[in-house]
Order: sequence, then C-alpha cells, then structure tokens
Amino acid sequence: MADKSQCPASSGRNTTVGNPPAYASRPPSPAPTYHTIDPASHDMPREVTVNARDEKSRLKDPGQAEFTLVHRAAALGDLKTVRHLLDGGSDELEVPTQSGSTPLIGACESGSIDVVKLLLEHGADITRRNKLGNTPLGTAASRGDVEIVRLLLDVGAERNPQLNIGWTPLLQAARGGHHQVVEVLLQRGADPSAITFTGQTALHIAVLNGKLEVVKTLLQNGATVAPLDNKRRTPLNLAAQHGHKDIVKLLKSWS
Repeated sequence: MADKSQCPASSGRNTTVGNPPAYASRPPSPAPTYHTIDPASHDMPREVTVNARDEKSRLKDPGQAEFTLVHRAAALGDLKTVRHLLDGGSDELEVPTQSGSTPLIGACESGSIDVVKLLLEHGADITRRNKLGNTPLGTAASRGDVEIVRLLLDVGAERNPQLNIGWTPLLQAARGGHHQVVEVLLQRGADPSAITFTGQTALHIAVLNGKLEVVKTLLQNGATVAPLDNKRRTPLNLAAQHGHKDIVKLLKSWS
C-alpha cells in the first residue's frame, strides 16, 4: 500500500517561465519550482510551461523516476495545483512516470478522492496500468480507500484486472485486511475465486495474513470455504499452520 511518505521529494529542478513584459526592466527572478508555485497567486506568470514533454518541466526522485508537475501534485493530493495545471492547458494527464504510474494512479496512492474526481472529470483513463500491471482500482483497493474504490467502479472500472503476477484488486484488499473494500468489490462483481500464481484465493490470502474480518466478509458473500491452492492446502490448513485460532474456529463453523 502506498502512502504519502513514499512520494518522492523534488530535486529542485525548475519549470520554464516566460517573464511578463511588465517585469522586463527588473532583474529576473528565479523560475518557480513546484514548491514555489501558488496557483491562486495573481502574480503567477501565465507563460509557465506545463508541457511534460519538455524535460525542464519534469522532476526526479532519488531513484531517478521522473514525475511531471501534474503527477507530483496528484500524488501529494494537491487539488489546487492539479486544477490550475489542467485548466491551464497541461497535456500531462496521461504522461506516466518511469514506473508507468499515471497521475490518476498517483492520486489513488495519495488517497485524495477530490483529486481523483478532478482527474476523471478531465478524462483520465481508468484502464491505464503501471509496469507492475496495477490499475487505479487495484491501487485504491490495496490502500483500503473504499470511497475511491466505489467511485472508480461507478465510472466503469474493470472489476478483476490482474497484476503481472496475477493479483486482482480483491486479492490486494484481502491481503491488507480491508474488509469494507472486499465487501464492495464482491457486491459489485469481483470474482471471489480469482487466484494468485500460487493458486491461492482471497480467502487463502486473508487467512494467511490473519485478517479475521476479511475472512468473515468473504464467507458471508459466497466465497468457497475449502478451495485448494497449488500445494493442495485449504484455508483451514493455513489457519491451523499459522496459529490463527479464531479463524480456525470460524472456518470449522462454516464447514
């Protein structure tokens, strides 16, 4: 699950700014970086370049992954700046980072539903994936953001997109213990029998991680009680093996 502490810091590289004629006789001011841009400021030059394909408008983190201004603002949940950039004509809406993350995925990582709504209003693609195969829905599900999950489902997000290793949003939510997200996904058509590359269902994953509430939610929404993984282990086998006594008791009562 992504959190705000993982958002890369700015390297301090500047955007490209054209100086208004009124200031031509004054010594030029330093071009504003992301941190110095105030979208509400009446002094902000209209010629701020926001084209992500201009290398000067990109920001880099220590890992050398590039972030456009829109992506960075979205990942920080900075609604005001995202709105300013998009309304100002930025074409960065679908520009990915080197990891393949779009601004919409970044907004889902930040947990900012207002930024997610704004990006969707501007036509952000809900089907775009990062290089791991994760979608906006998978990102929100892994974080446990039930409202963002609902919003993405409302606008038509695919229920069962798979990561490159086979994980669906339901499996991601189950691993994190996000029982409310699990319930919403199941009620909206997520496949409870979807499996990982090791053959484990969401019930296996919830049991393995000791997520009792997720186990309850899965069972109450029709998940198969005793599916077998690739090693022919049932969720009950895993619960007993890992000492999850409450889950063992629950599974036996359903069996």
